[in-house]
Amino acid sequence: MAQKILDSISNRYIRDIHDKNRLSGFVIEKDYQLLFLRELSPESDDIEFNLHCFLFKDDKTYLYNSDQNDFVQANKNTVVVEVFSSLFSNSRVIIQEFSQHIENLEDSLFTRSFPQHFMDMWFDLRNELSKIDRYNLRLIEVIQDFHNQTMNTKRLTHSQYLDVTSNINFIQSKIKDELARLDMLHHYYLSIKGDRLNKSIYLLTVISGLFLPLNLIVGFFGMNTEGLLFKDNPEGTMYVIYTLLGLVGVMLFSIPIFQLFDRLVLRYFLGKFDLYKKLNSKVDSLSKTFKVE
Repeated sequence: MAQKILDSISNRYIRDIHDKNRLSGFVIEKDYQLLFLRELSPESDDIEFNLHCFLFKDDKTYLYNSDQNDFVQANKNTVVVEVFSSLFSNSRVIIQEFSQHIENLEDSLFTRSFPQHFMDMWFDLRNELSKIDRYNLRLIEVIQDFHNQTMNTKRLTHSQYLDVTSNINFIQSKIKDELARLDMLHHYYLSIKGDRLNKSIYLLTVISGLFLPLNLIVGFFGMNTEGLLFKDNPEGTMYVIYTLLGLVGVMLFSIPIFQLFDRLVLRYFLGKFDLYKKLNSKVDSLSKTFKVE
């Protein structure tokens, strides 16, 4: 039986060849070099990888074949460039899918009809894009190292190297754009949630301001003491109700009536005095506080 080419490499690299999670890298040994390239798999909903392993030995290029469990000699010298092209093509497909998901999320957010699990969706998209970003940064380093170490062998010509780096830089720019879109969506989402929270707090403040005096009056008449107002009056309950309704009416309409009186009378006679200006600013501030939009 002919000896396998796989047996000629160190045992510590054999385990890496079968490990899809092995990072991309270029290894130089005395008699050979190994190039590990991790490829994104577009066939899965999650981020998964396929591993390509090249062996460079005796001026020959070998590619690992999992079916034969051995390295097979490549028929042409452009096989490395073809694998690079496959890597970039898959990355583009995956980035386009992410872009579509982000666009759908963007549309739902701009129409204020975003789902309750918006933050989970946002985090998953950003986490996966960050993984791809780290993957490409690692790939750039490996390609540069491979090109610098093999310039004399012409395994990757300078023009091919420029094409490869141009492609991967384009992919990186697309990733950065999608990450920026996600960050913008996150800021916009937080502003919407903050605006809704402020409106809720404002409404609660107005309601509390309206009912606090009513609670004081109800508490006063709820005291079980002698000599309490309307205690022995058969119409006492109605008087209390009228008092409460009158207080609500005063709270709701006193400020607009005062502002109307101010514009028609007080401003004409007292508009030049500092005391009037200070009191007027206080009334305006109080009016804005209890104004329900």
